[in-house]
Amino acid sequence: MSATFEEKYIQWVQRTLNRDLDSDLVTNGRVTAEYREAVETFQLKHDLRITGLVDREDQDTMIKVNHKTRSYVNWLQEALRASGVDSSLAITGVVDEKTKKCVKSFQAFHNLTDDGWVGAKTESELIESSGILPGGHLKGVRPIRRPLFYDNPTPTNNAIPVEQAVNRIISSNYTYVLHNADEMSADSRRTRLCVLGKLKQRHGILDTFPYDFWLDIAHSGSKQFNTAESVFVSAREYLTNKVARWPSHQRLNVHSGRLLVIDLMKEIEHGLERLSRYARESKSSPSASFGPLLAEILAMVEVRKQKPNSILHCFRT
Repeated sequence: MSATFEEKYIQWVQRTLNRDLDSDLVTNGRVTAEYREAVETFQLKHDLRITGLVDREDQDTMIKVNHKTRSYVNWLQEALRASGVDSSLAITGVVDEKTKKCVKSFQAFHNLTDDGWVGAKTESELIESSGILPGGHLKGVRPIRRPLFYDNPTPTNNAIPVEQAVNRIISSNYTYVLHNADEMSADSRRTRLCVLGKLKQRHGILDTFPYDFWLDIAHSGSKQFNTAESVFVSAREYLTNKVARWPSHQRLNVHSGRLLVIDLMKEIEHGLERLSRYARESKSSPSASFGPLLAEILAMVEVRKQKPNSILHCFRT
């Protein structure tokens, strides 16, 4: 029995999510809790409205993401060649003018909108015509997922390593916030998901923030801090240092993990608020000394708020 277009559309979304998020959704055309969670993660990553449902804006973003993914474009060019559109089309991984012309020709031949963009309909036709599946297509039994840690695990006498405990805290908080939207405002939820999402990525993320207590010392004129970077601390290291002091049984406690993440969010917000207050005081009162070091810190914060790989990007207004 052939799949309906709705199932093919969901399969297209599943493949896109698997490639972009390195997720492991089975390409079965079914909407599941895991599918909705992956859609929400995609929406968060690309600064879209978090709904768990794919609307036109999400769809257009997915198409553009696919066109920028080298492995996907390699498949596209290979499928166009195998479909008989142009056997001389080079496999470059880049959507150039010739590739776009080939896509438009293929679309026109199959009575599709010939705009050169590869969406669900064009991809489905290419798969049927070429017999080649794009990356991100997973068949078979879904791999066993890690527990979501909604409930406290069975107590154990074996101490869980600090790094593993921190990873569990980040993942469990991320999942909890995704599925408990009513417990916080939309802005608070989005900010927390953004912070946790960056901490989940681990690599290539700038996770430092101005530490409230150290800002106070720097403002007092102490020589303890002579560079702007010295008053920044790593969010992951903050969590790690806290968990390292916990007894082994507490490292498995879900409630403690949630409170710890709330503490981290407060620390980041307090540091940013203190820095802004110092800046306001300096402008309003000639006697207030902001100082070149704090001015440099403020400038660094503003730059990092614009960097998508920075944790401070989550706090931009």
